[in-house]
Amino acid sequence: MKLSRKSVVALFLVVTIFLSLNTITFAYLNKGFDIKMATNTLEQFLDAIVKDDASAAFEVLEDKRYELNPNVRIEDLSDEEMVQIKKVATGEKFRQLVSQDPLAKYSIIDSKLSIDGDSVVIQTLLIFENAREAKVPFVVSLINGAYKIVITPSSLADNGYEIVKEKEIPDESFGINASNRLDGYKFWHLFGTIYGIDSFNISKPTINIIGSQYNDMYPNWTLPAEIVYAIVRQRWYGDDEWGSTGNAIVKNGSINIYIYGKNSSFSNARIRIANQTGAHPRSRGEGSVYEID
Repeated sequence: MKLSRKSVVALFLVVTIFLSLNTITFAYLNKGFDIKMATNTLEQFLDAIVKDDASAAFEVLEDKRYELNPNVRIEDLSDEEMVQIKKVATGEKFRQLVSQDPLAKYSIIDSKLSIDGDSVVIQTLLIFENAREAKVPFVVSLINGAYKIVITPSSLADNGYEIVKEKEIPDESFGINASNRLDGYKFWHLFGTIYGIDSFNISKPTINIIGSQYNDMYPNWTLPAEIVYAIVRQRWYGDDEWGSTGNAIVKNGSINIYIYGKNSSFSNARIRIANQTGAHPRSRGEGSVYEID
């Protein structure tokens, strides 16, 4: 039987697609990644949170929001940064965040394997004890033979985080500052990402950051420090971002930055200060956060 030109082309396309799909499947299997085991790990993590056992949940957590930059020596960190690192390493920070956001129940919505096949994004619906509901994405990766819940500064923003129902019980310990100044900050030898010590509430749609920043690393003092500023609420499942400077590069010296938030009401917020990817860690700066009338 003689095949027409169109039939040959169609057959070629079918074979090509089949081989491609099998190559992708083989790549996933070759990595040994098991979506079912990854999902079981997430369920173990969330079950522990529901049972108020944050220590058990911490065992399968890989929180990269506080990772040290490999170019920074531990002895170069400031006392403030050392305190933050210690709280994170011991699980104290995670337990504190869980206590602020107790989980009542959850459900798994769906999952999506990454292109390289070494992690999966699992979408969940979380219902909290204060009746707030959110669609929360969790990244589960295979790290050194063990499945881990991986949280980064952008893991919520990058993967479809969504507030479904906002009925949050206000935290009376954080009142709106009587003046327009909400917080002050200072950093040096920035190791990657650092968060403000104090929390504050926002009642306006715009925040103004006034201060200074510099690159401390010889011989590149004249290069931009490349700092990204954001206003976030730290949660045990990731950073709920109100607004940020995004990818804009802020030059050295005095800074006067405006951040436009997603709404005009945001409680228990902190400033997040981070080096952009590829930027040198030896940066320093200080400033204040103001609410714009």
